[in-house]
Amino acid sequence: MFASLTLVRTAHAQAVIDEKGTVSAALSFDYGFANKIVETGGVTFENQHVNTQVATLALSYVPVNRLAISVALPLVGVKYDPVRGQDPHGPWDGTIADGSSTHYTLQDLRADAAYMVIGGGDTPYALAFHVGLTAPLADYPVQGYAAPGRHLFQGRIGVDFSISPQFLPRAFFNVGYELTLSQKFEEVEETKDVGQTRSVANASLGYFITDKFGAYLLSGFRTQHDGVNLVDYSMFSAELKAWHDPVLDENALLVGLGAMYALTEKLYISATYSHFVSGKNTLNTSWLGASVGWAIR
Repeated sequence: MFASLTLVRTAHAQAVIDEKGTVSAALSFDYGFANKIVETGGVTFENQHVNTQVATLALSYVPVNRLAISVALPLVGVKYDPVRGQDPHGPWDGTIADGSSTHYTLQDLRADAAYMVIGGGDTPYALAFHVGLTAPLADYPVQGYAAPGRHLFQGRIGVDFSISPQFLPRAFFNVGYELTLSQKFEEVEETKDVGQTRSVANASLGYFITDKFGAYLLSGFRTQHDGVNLVDYSMFSAELKAWHDPVLDENALLVGLGAMYALTEKLYISATYSHFVSGKNTLNTSWLGASVGWAIR
């Protein structure tokens, strides 16, 4: 139940690509906190406290004009506070007797190539398409409240649009969409036919109050296009009950705000808060984030 993590990673997507030869790096830390599971129709499963830490190193290079190559490597830590009288569902869930602890793992490497088809120079808008691959880096668990992901190889295609209108040059608007095509989860027969295709959309609207300081609103939505619903859990077979987490029909909508500050022409810092608004078959995870970025042009 990790739908909202994808939204955090794509919240800052934009279509503008730097000049040829630009090398940039960013180190970010996101802290997620949840206290319940939201099921279909607004049904909730209370007292499910899960805290998530995500440290991500991202690197990008522009080898030729308009083309950017990037990779992102996340380290994830998850802690679930077990509930008295409730058996652990996954190997990282823990028990009341054993207590709870944070488990860490490298998660999924993301590699992307983005090409700006419109934009550059003094053009106030930009349009870029991107393709990418996602590959699991470690043998992390996929069962339980503290499962850090689905452990699936995925291909991604998407589009991003950015504009800074001439009549309000300090304002900016970014919107993006990404479609993920994934391998199936084939642990048992019942999960092999469940589709793993999903969509992620995000948008941000902001304003540079000064030359160095900007603030913005952000939103993100993720939806699976297939999957099982937790409200039907009592009708699952024993095998599907054991392996339902990687085939859930997870949806999540987050909204939030952020701020960024340019320390120098090459160094910036930013902070965000993304609040869980609604979803289904997922934890109600909200996120606090901070990042520092550096670029050589």
